[in-house]
Amino acid sequence: MQHGMLRYNVEAETFIVGSSLPAIELAKRSLNVASILQQLPNSFSETLSAHMDRKGVSCERLAVACLLSRNSIFRFKKDAYPRISLPNVICLCIGLKLHPLLSMDMVRKAGYTFNGSSEHTAYQMLLMTMTNSSLCECNDFLCQMGMHPLGRYESSR
Repeated sequence: MQHGMLRYNVEAETFIVGSSLPAIELAKRSLNVASILQQLPNSFSETLSAHMDRKGVSCERLAVACLLSRNSIFRFKKDAYPRISLPNVICLCIGLKLHPLLSMDMVRKAGYTFNGSSEHTAYQMLLMTMTNSSLCECNDFLCQMGMHPLGRYESSR
């Protein structure tokens, strides 16, 4: 379809919205994301630092945005191979408001691949469709899915 895909299911049809951007704008954004990807370092910690520098985000500001402690953010940035859980990687991507392709790069560099589980599918949906949402809004979605909220707080409010 012109602005998305039509998926057929035995019970219902679901329309998945595509980009409403003109082709020229989409091409510009694609080239921009490709340029960023090509310039990123190979390690998770250096990539996290590069995104924070590029966006002008401090450890304190990111900690607030992704409901993690400032010390955790600092450790993720400084340890060559930080031990980081997948939910915390998702928190960082959402807190940084990364483009979905940049988020997938972060997930891969943290040593994770998505499988077909409902948890992993929900995380992918967050990264692909809730790029501009707050972590609280993302946690509302996860709670609707019956999943634990992201970040260090039990409640997303």
